Amino acid sequence: MWRATLMAVLYLGARVLDHRSTPWHALAIAAAMIVCVRPLDVRDAGFILTFGASAALLEGARRVVSATAATVLPTASPTVLATTARRRAAGWVIASLAASMAVEIALMPISAWVFSRMTSAGLLLNLAAVPLMGLVQIGGIVVSCLDGVETIAAPAG
Repeated sequence: MWRATLMAVLYLGARVLDHRSTPWHALAIAAAMIVCVRPLDVRDAGFILTFGASAALLEGARRVVSATAATVLPTASPTVLATTARRRAAGWVIASLAASMAVEIALMPISAWVFSRMTSAGLLLNLAAVPLMGLVQIGGIVVSCLDGVETIAAPAG
C-alpha cells in the first residue's frame, strides 16, 4: 500500500509543481527510491505485485485509450443525453474490465510462482471493490476528521 502511495505522491507532486511527466516516470522513480533504501525488496512479493499491477494498469490504460476514438458530445437533447449517459456507463464498465484483465494477466505468473495458485476472481470482484473502496476511504476521512462529533463519526465508521 505504501509503495502505491509513494507512486501517487510522486506523480501528483510533480503535477502540482507543473512538471508534466508521465506516470511511468513516477513508477520508475518510486521503484528506484525503494531499491536504493531497501535493495532486498526486489525479491519481496509485495514489491513485485505492486509494481507489476501498476505497470499493467498504465499499459492497459494506454492501449484502451489508443484503441478507442475520442467521442465528441453532440447537441444536448434529452435522448442524446440519455444515450451519452449509457455510453459513459458502458465505457466505465469496459475500461474497468480491461484494467482488471490487464492486471490479472500481468500478475498471473507472479501469483503462480509466489502463491502456487492462480485465480481469475479479481476480474469481476474489482468491479465492485473499486467503487466500494472509494466509499470506505471517504468514510475513513470523515471519521478521522470528525471523530469528536459522535452523531457524524459513528455512522461513518
